[in-house]
Amino acid sequence: MKKTYFVALATLMAAFACTKEAPVQKEAVQGHPVTLGVEIPATKIDYTDNGSAIHPVWKTGDQIEVVFGTTSEIFTLASGAGTQSATFTNASSTLEEGTTYAVYYPSKEYDWSVQDGTLEHLPNYLVKTGLNSLTASINLEPQLTYFVLNFTEAPGSVTDGALSTKKVYLQSDNGISLYNRTQGDALNPGIITVNHEASFAADGTPTDAKLYVAAYINGDTNAVTDAFTVTFMNGEFANKAKVRNYSWTWTPSSNYSAGNAYASPTKTNGFYEGTVIGAKDNSTGWWTAFSEYFNIPVGKKLTLDFINFGDKVENWHNWVSVVTNDVDRGGAGYSEYFALRADHHGWGGQFRKSEISSNFDWDIFKAELDGAQVSLSIEHVKDGYALVKTTIKTKNNTWFENYYQTTSKTEDIRAFLTVDNAHLVLAGISMEDSNKVITGITASAQANVIGTADKLTISPDGIVVEATFDDGEVICLNRGDYTVTITGDKIEFPTSATSVENIASVSYTSAQHGVLNATANLTIATSAYSLTETSLGATDNSTGFWAAQLANDFPVAVGTSETIGLTFVSSAQNANWNTVDVILRDFNKAEYGVVRTDNYGWQGGYNTAENNDVLGWTLTSNWNWANYWTSLVGKKVYISISNNRSISKADIRYKIGDDTYQYYGGISVDNINVYANLTIEKCHITFMK
Repeated sequence: MKKTYFVALATLMAAFACTKEAPVQKEAVQGHPVTLGVEIPATKIDYTDNGSAIHPVWKTGDQIEVVFGTTSEIFTLASGAGTQSATFTNASSTLEEGTTYAVYYPSKEYDWSVQDGTLEHLPNYLVKTGLNSLTASINLEPQLTYFVLNFTEAPGSVTDGALSTKKVYLQSDNGISLYNRTQGDALNPGIITVNHEASFAADGTPTDAKLYVAAYINGDTNAVTDAFTVTFMNGEFANKAKVRNYSWTWTPSSNYSAGNAYASPTKTNGFYEGTVIGAKDNSTGWWTAFSEYFNIPVGKKLTLDFINFGDKVENWHNWVSVVTNDVDRGGAGYSEYFALRADHHGWGGQFRKSEISSNFDWDIFKAELDGAQVSLSIEHVKDGYALVKTTIKTKNNTWFENYYQTTSKTEDIRAFLTVDNAHLVLAGISMEDSNKVITGITASAQANVIGTADKLTISPDGIVVEATFDDGEVICLNRGDYTVTITGDKIEFPTSATSVENIASVSYTSAQHGVLNATANLTIATSAYSLTETSLGATDNSTGFWAAQLANDFPVAVGTSETIGLTFVSSAQNANWNTVDVILRDFNKAEYGVVRTDNYGWQGGYNTAENNDVLGWTLTSNWNWANYWTSLVGKKVYISISNNRSISKADIRYKIGDDTYQYYGGISVDNINVYANLTIEKCHITFMK
């Protein structure tokens, strides 16, 4: 895997910091003079006095940094001081026409030490990416400016403040952005209510205090509308009319200190394509814009901080995080462990929707996620799971979305971000160690009986195995990660008891604690579904296929089994399929599959006789086909349906009489949305009550 050079952009989160490595220069390339024309879009905080406005301009000595591939070069202002258009040059650059490069201001050589009580030396952080021409004018785009207002003897708690009518980020003293407002907002632009009780004396006693501010300043800033005011509990604090005359002192965040804005991580955890993912007008279609790859070795935790902007049309018009194997997207052998959308949905590999958790309010979801601050971590634990934890700070709420899934225990995994009719502004990237491991497991099974049934069956895959990490976090293990040994080789149980102990033993090997064992017990309860029918099918066996079904589908909850008991009274016996069938589907009636008693089933246009290589179902039975009807007609039949949380698959088992069975396993389902029904063809059944 190639190593790329990483440029860490100015972050909103003060927790992010990294160390500087010297960039790797291209070898055996003859240096030559290169001059770049750079337009500053009225964003930089050096200025000339233009009547009632502050007019930002370039100044002598300004430098930009040009990054391409693994190379970083410094270009110095050659002409244009005192204007908004300038040229920058490097006399021995290795940058060639057609090479994709990015431009950053200030460069890593910027002197952050100047603190003279004004904003004259405070730059906005500017960037332009995806360039490949040495002649085109480069229009830089503003990133965050971060500074601190130091108040002496402040007269109480801050209640509100304002800076610029364009875009404002006000931050509390722990570095977490409280709110942002964008140009065109119907509300009062740039005005925000903040609470700084932790920074100011709650009783209003005068004290020293700091207010941390991060802001875009766009255009010629007006002396009146861009004056910053802070209102305290006991009155208003207002300064001079122009920003430059404020009697502040300022210091950059530690993340902005020279040497901390650039790093070169170990693999491809770089992001030199730019801070913005997707078009700013949210027109980017699905699977057309991506972040850089972020490699996550075993025992590491990646955290990505970004601002999300969506078009507010659909819930899924936001970010998507994708976790894959260590192969380039679309390359040979590339595969996805999972894709997790921002709206409690996902897919891929062994994805289990049952393992997503969130606290979203769907009535306001789309509006709230536009402009939300997101901190998304992916922890690649040593036991071979990716644990995704997402904190979402919106205008009015703090939400979460979490997920976990099995991954490689030995190989790196990759993560990247993509969007759908949205765009992201990446604000922070960090990688830290993860030493958490599984220290214990528990196992259980849950079966419910609809009406009355004397017997039920439990699929080994239906046993739920939970694992506890050393920090107390609990997950449900994936089926492929543990072994199940059925006690006495039995999966059939009488319903006369409410619980059955020691139905199986479970074994799991922890990354550090060796083999962990647990005993599974079975709990049997009455189903929440009430069966209203007493029978299905005409007594003369004339009812055609699909003509008779239960009035309502009955739910099969994730991690449980539902058993329904019936008597197969009679059949026309014109064909093996003149029996009772199970329909498995979702809430909207989309079918996962239909199965019969005679070792045959289908889903859509595929059937088990001709297309089971596509369906992937397991079919077993012990029919003696010579006496098929003798084994069936007049017998008690118990149909057990298991919704297996551990693999997002369902199993269906017919138990006929004392010794005959028909089994179907591995039917793919969205296991938080599983419902079942029965139908018949030219037969008559009655239900046990």
